[in-house]
Amino acid sequence: AALGIEKDKQRHAIAYNAQAKSIERMFVDFKRDFAVEFPTYKGGHILERPDTLKLILKKEKQLATGEVLELSEVEAYLEYWVAYRNDTYYRFRRGHRGDGMDGKTPKQWMDSLPESERIRISEDQLRMLFMYEDIRKVTQNGVVFLQNTYIHEELFLHLGEKVKIKYDPHNLKEIFVYLLSGEFLCKADRLEKYGWDGVEQYKEHKKRLQKFRASIQKTLEIKQEIVDNDIITYAEEAQERTAIIENIKSEKKKEAVKVITVGGIEFEVEDD
Repeated sequence: AALGIEKDKQRHAIAYNAQAKSIERMFVDFKRDFAVEFPTYKGGHILERPDTLKLILKKEKQLATGEVLELSEVEAYLEYWVAYRNDTYYRFRRGHRGDGMDGKTPKQWMDSLPESERIRISEDQLRMLFMYEDIRKVTQNGVVFLQNTYIHEELFLHLGEKVKIKYDPHNLKEIFVYLLSGEFLCKADRLEKYGWDGVEQYKEHKKRLQKFRASIQKTLEIKQEIVDNDIITYAEEAQERTAIIENIKSEKKKEAVKVITVGGIEFEVEDD
């Protein structure tokens, strides 16, 4: 429905019959011709997973030197690979052998069509299909997402309602808002002057907060330990002082007592 395909034109393949679905072949080509070229390739299942994967991910040096690519680099390689598969790949094979291709490459076949007959997915359809999404409630301030507030005049007509938002995790300056029925509502802009530009930036912020809280907790524990030790030390010193005072009193008492002998019998008499 999101692609605008009418129900009477839909065709459903038999379950678990991969040969009937051309996209399955694309998945295989993508894995064998593209994904396996990366050192972080993990395979479709555990039997395809290279033994070297764990070693690569554990070595921070390799991460720092670029052996593990950034997402933007993967996207650039993917764009090149798609262009290659749509043209050069089939030129080496003297064209595509599929029905109606007439030996042309996919790019040649598309270029041969009049502009009016070239079916392209609109930007709105692409957002619906590929962007990240979440469900949020419209408040009097707008839509709040990842501690950012997004506003648009259309939102105030739907106060209290739940809406579907679409967003680019690498650009949180704007979000696309849809009704739960799928109808596009608006593009809302971020209100805060100091918000998060991407999900990764937000995650880093959360990590810093966690480390900060852990540091505070550790500091409090150390302080409490110091206080406890001080209390114990004070109690031990007080006990020692009490014992010393008792000893001094006992010695003084002994010094104040005189022993006299009467008729061969000794008597203790306190000295006045």
